[in-house]
Amino acid sequence: MKDFPNSYTDAELEKRTKELLGTASTPKSPLLRFVITEKPTSYTIDGIVCAKNVYSLSLLNQPLEQCKRKDPREWLSYNQANLKDYLVVSSRLQFCMLRTLYENREGPFKDLIEKMKKQLFTPIIHEGVATSTRINYSITSIDEVIHDYGLPQKEVVPVPLKGNSAWLNGMDKSIAQALLGCECREAYLVTTWISGKFAFLCRQNVPCERAVSFKSIVFNRFDISDIDSDPNEAFGVKVLSKKPMEDA
Repeated sequence: MKDFPNSYTDAELEKRTKELLGTASTPKSPLLRFVITEKPTSYTIDGIVCAKNVYSLSLLNQPLEQCKRKDPREWLSYNQANLKDYLVVSSRLQFCMLRTLYENREGPFKDLIEKMKKQLFTPIIHEGVATSTRINYSITSIDEVIHDYGLPQKEVVPVPLKGNSAWLNGMDKSIAQALLGCECREAYLVTTWISGKFAFLCRQNVPCERAVSFKSIVFNRFDISDIDSDPNEAFGVKVLSKKPMEDA
């Protein structure tokens, strides 16, 4: 898979952040009880806000399927055969999990979050991480982001996606919301914290001569694709609970 932006030093990232976004500040989710519990083979993370819901997740402490690499179709087959087990989840839920950890990186769980970042998140994302999110480009109507593609909980988010590949912070905020459940500023800060790379979106250009379903999209090594994709590792995530914000 093509490696889109280069890595940068901390000083270069800070300078570029100020140039692009002004003085960077930590994005904040609504005040919730945030807890991480470390277990022998997993972490339980409580208080993750995503798409107006609050999640409790169990995250394996090593890549899914004993670090096997699979292409998107193989991961889809895995998900469909293991609906009650650890799964490859959507780009949106993965990113909201990372955002929550970023927001709490200086809190009581600082050391554990840094351990998770170094041992799990950064190595996988640097190489490319699988997701269950797909793109449906349309020639006659609005494009679609499809989260949890092929699964019972599938969700379709209409959003205009066609256009030139570019830095995400310069695109319409609806794109970041559809793909990652966040603002462009949050996407920038979280991805540079995890990988040392800027947020870049590779997408289908216009005009389209025909509808292109599930064409490859790469967002800072989050693999949102169905074709033209190399095999990737995946985070293993199990949803323990999901509640609407008003009930949390």
